[in-house]
Amino acid sequence: MGIDTRYKLADGTIITQPKYAFWAEGVGTGIEGYGVEPDIYVEIAPHHYREGVDPQLERAVEEALRRLGGSLRLESINT
Repeated sequence: MGIDTRYKLADGTIITQPKYAFWAEGVGTGIEGYGVEPDIYVEIAPHHYREGVDPQLERAVEEALRRLGGSLRLESINT
């Protein structure tokens, strides 16, 4: 979808509306409204939010560390 026009309402609010469409033949999945398939699926349950836990972030850090060889060296920028 393409949006290039802004419309101003009487109260000063500005809105946009999709104006153009595009597609890729033979791709099989619509580009708009589908998103990206994750490489790693992580379940998120309601209790995670309540407990302030972010299992997606934890798994992402775990994967990053694995790809870095299992260690991470942080240096302060205030040295």
